[in-house]
Amino acid sequence: MTSKLGIVAGGGEFPGLVIAACRAQNRPFHVLALSGHADPAVIGDAPADWIRLGEAGTGFKLLKQVGVEEVVMIGPVRRPTLREAAAAGLRGVAVEAGGALVLGRAAVAAEADRPGPSVLGVEPPC
Repeated sequence: MTSKLGIVAGGGEFPGLVIAACRAQNRPFHVLALSGHADPAVIGDAPADWIRLGEAGTGFKLLKQVGVEEVVMIGPVRRPTLREAAAAGLRGVAVEAGGALVLGRAAVAAEADRPGPSVLGVEPPC
């Protein structure tokens, strides 16, 4: 049996395409939708949990609880302002450089190194 896919959904239509592909291939999945970014109409009736941007740890715990073994992240996520990032509890926020918010490498690496599902590229998720 195919492993359960976690879909971390940002905005736009792309998360819906992955949901549709999983359904077409009868692949089990669960959506982790980012509040303020993912479109409820795109997520529709898919099995989903909604989290804020700063709740990645909580989100990955939820995915683990529902048996997700692989994760794909898809859809745009608007760059938060420094104030929004601080309010969301994002760790390691550095500075805005050239219009891009830079997160400290240590913070990103710490989240990536936590045990849990494998992260996939969007090409072969389903």
